[in-house]
Amino acid sequence: MVERRQKAGVPTRELLTYFDDAHQRALKGAKAVINGGKDAKLIAGLWRTQGDSMTRQLIDDFFASPDPWIRNNGYTVGRLVSEAGKLLARRVRSQPVIVKDWRAECREKHNGRCTNVYFHEAQIDADREREV
Repeated sequence: MVERRQKAGVPTRELLTYFDDAHQRALKGAKAVINGGKDAKLIAGLWRTQGDSMTRQLIDDFFASPDPWIRNNGYTVGRLVSEAGKLLARRVRSQPVIVKDWRAECREKHNGRCTNVYFHEAQIDADREREV
């Protein structure tokens, strides 16, 4: 039997094992149906765009999701990849948003006399974006 090699750097076998373990936890021991070549290619594509940590988080989110579309349509790698955008959006929306009063920062920068607050609002926001 000829053994297929993983493409360099992509931990497809580990990710598919992680997916299967999560499947078994979610469905009380039922093993996932994994189509080696097709599912390996899909999970590798997700890993390339999202990285290792986020791919694993998406797998966890996928099995924990209350979304009826996900729950009622089967837990497959293909479904995970097709729902990844929705899962990412939920993850981003669940992060706390810190709102800072830019006017106070602008007044502080200009000793209380700012003549172009709209320009400075955009500039301060752009500076914050670069810091993140």
